[in-house]
Amino acid sequence: MSKVVFVLGPPGCGKGTQCALLSERLGVPHISTGDALRDEISAGTELGMKIAHAFHQGELMESADVLQVVRSRLQKPDCKNGVLLDGAARKIEEAQNYLDSGLLTDLIWMNMPDRVCKSRVANRVVDPETKLAYNLESNPPPLDIADRCVRRKMDADIDGRLEIFHKTTKPVFLLVEDHPEARLHTLMLEDENIEDVYVRMKRLLKRDVNFGPAQ
Repeated sequence: MSKVVFVLGPPGCGKGTQCALLSERLGVPHISTGDALRDEISAGTELGMKIAHAFHQGELMESADVLQVVRSRLQKPDCKNGVLLDGAARKIEEAQNYLDSGLLTDLIWMNMPDRVCKSRVANRVVDPETKLAYNLESNPPPLDIADRCVRRKMDADIDGRLEIFHKTTKPVFLLVEDHPEARLHTLMLEDENIEDVYVRMKRLLKRDVNFGPAQ
């Protein structure tokens, strides 16, 4: 099984941006559980149809089904040098399933103060075509796509999202830290620029996780 590195952090910490950069520059896939589930539905598999039914009925998807989809995605050839898994293990029950399965061995916590997250989200816009996020102050979108970039509705409720993060996701870090077969890697962040954070992320992955292709 490929080395899987889970990446978590509060809204606005830049984990999506960093995962995209690491994916491009290290040549490893950046996978979100949402994308994996949508791919399974598009493929029309029996499991995909089950997931689609649950989604359209407003029902919770079974953890075992989500785990099966992720495992299936990890078997593809592009995962041979490792995988960055984004948007997984956000709750205790989900994280425990990944731990029990042996998939969750390394988790990077992008730890950023709430005040910085709020400032970042207040200036965030997203390109609806590429799904890339930009910051109007520190990382504005290129002029040729600026007009199509929009603010996401969920970013308007940053206080509510941070409250959910502290309540449901923060306990995951303690769970992983206390697990004998998993490692928590904490990256303390303020408001560094994208490239500086990338250098720190890459150094952590290479030094502490032995992740990605040999360079």
